[in-house]
Amino acid sequence: MELRNLQKSDSGFYTGEIQTPEDKTVVEYKLLVLEPVQKPILTVDADWSSGGLCNLAVTCRAGDLSLTSTCNSSTCTQDGDSAHGGLTNFIKHGSIICNHSNPVSCSHAKVDIEGVCPPEQRKEH
Repeated sequence: MELRNLQKSDSGFYTGEIQTPEDKTVVEYKLLVLEPVQKPILTVDADWSSGGLCNLAVTCRAGDLSLTSTCNSSTCTQDGDSAHGGLTNFIKHGSIICNHSNPVSCSHAKVDIEGVCPPEQRKEH
């Protein structure tokens, strides 16, 4: 069976029934209709308060979702218990990346670390 043109409002529980002369089979399904994710908005602020080390305050937002992290030049740590369903912040190839995904789609925003923490100003951990 193929379902087309589904709307989010079509999500819910459905019952399927197959009847043969010998048997009747009833199956229940839970249908969850997902929309494609929104492109995230990534905000990165440098914090130079650690004696020349550049720590980054990173906030990624998409719709009602928000994820706040503290990052350095190699890793990000999630702050507190931010509501983040489908959002992740990470470092890859010198960039901070916010990824927003669900089983239907994926989108990301990226900021180069050198643009926020120039190498000549920072000390590495």
